[in-house]
Amino acid sequence: MRLFEGAVFACLGAVLILWTELAGVAMGADIEDLFLPQCAAFYLRADYDAPLLESALQQKRDEEWNARYFSPWTADGFAHSVSDLLYPWRVYGDREIFGENGRPRESSWLNDLLKGANFAAFRSLDIRGVILEETNLRALPTGKPLFLAPPSSYEGFPFDYAQVSALNVGEPVRISHLSEDRSWALVETGYAAGWIDSRRVAAADDYLAEMRGYANRPLVAVTKDGVAMCDSNGRFRSHVRIGSVFPLKKDLLYEYEVALPASDGSIGAKVVSGSISKGASGRKPIPFTPRNVANLIDEMLGASYGWGGLYGNRDCSAAVRDLFAPFGIWLPRNSADQAAWGRTVSLQGLPREEKEKRIVEEGIPFATLLYKEGHIMLYIGHYRGRAMIFHNMWGIKTLEGGAEGRHVVGKAVITTLSPGAEFADIHPDGLLIDAITAMTFLVPSERSGPRRF
Repeated sequence: MRLFEGAVFACLGAVLILWTELAGVAMGADIEDLFLPQCAAFYLRADYDAPLLESALQQKRDEEWNARYFSPWTADGFAHSVSDLLYPWRVYGDREIFGENGRPRESSWLNDLLKGANFAAFRSLDIRGVILEETNLRALPTGKPLFLAPPSSYEGFPFDYAQVSALNVGEPVRISHLSEDRSWALVETGYAAGWIDSRRVAAADDYLAEMRGYANRPLVAVTKDGVAMCDSNGRFRSHVRIGSVFPLKKDLLYEYEVALPASDGSIGAKVVSGSISKGASGRKPIPFTPRNVANLIDEMLGASYGWGGLYGNRDCSAAVRDLFAPFGIWLPRNSADQAAWGRTVSLQGLPREEKEKRIVEEGIPFATLLYKEGHIMLYIGHYRGRAMIFHNMWGIKTLEGGAEGRHVVGKAVITTLSPGAEFADIHPDGLLIDAITAMTFLVPSERSGPRRF
């Protein structure tokens, strides 16, 4: 990955910080925090090229990342049970749910999906598969949404509870079986299970035979979002983004030639060659330094919020998970599991001032997660005595006339621990700092002691 030559050039706009803050007031800024420098490299310290992990330890973590990523191809069968996969029917079966038109769904909607899910055929295929193009992983065999309230409510759009995650092209999966009409395939990834459009997955046995030794091949990590991947014939194959990886075929002067899966015209996949510039990718694992993390954050900043990866966007946990993938740092899919992944220090019950002081004094910039129920953030350093965080957030909880709502932010941002503190209608428990309960270290530190990952 080509790095910017110093934080000053990466954040040239931060030279006008004072003007921006004053202008924000004059322009009637929605959220004052968004007029802080929205550039992660601005918050780098002098040691920004010092490794956050020793080389040998990062290599070990990268090998663990690869093992988890490829586990659908190496595991002995399906890890999830039918009971695991029936959770949407258990959780939402007795609740009023809403569709994309804002109207309640018919009581038969979930039952019809259950019949079509064909769980009697569970594990009848049990074959290795590969994703042919970016797609959604769904909790139900349908592309239709499941909302718990109409769109005007804070539990309406974009919180489609049928959405699990977004899958990248080339991602390994394990195929259990097909829905009754064969339009959906039940698959398992290295971190989740659910339903995908059956046209976007193929059996991988022939693909893997062509890619002999795939698990030991060098991998190329994408370091920019929205990169169009074409094959050697110039045919567009898929958009890729940070978090995507591909087996390396050739290391050329200005680009990498990588292996891409393509349909073989039947149910299987074959290998085709694609290329990606070195300005948009790097050999995995990329050196794990604060500057490299900041550069990837700056690629993500401003990107729209997407619950569960909807519309090719990210939610809070997907942003953090994808951010660390190029460094070979594996994280689970949801925020609660991420917060428990490294060594966790409780911040429960601390007053605001003491909580923020501990984060600033003990937190390792660009390698410390902060957690509140349902939300994960990355501590990136301090500015004017305040802890600064990177996160992809939907909104700030409000309360007006006894009704709970949201002031929508809807994108990846850098804020303090108290975005929206200036709002008169902020909910009594709407400040992030009050709800943060833990910080989790992704790297060892003398201050926090040894950790087990």
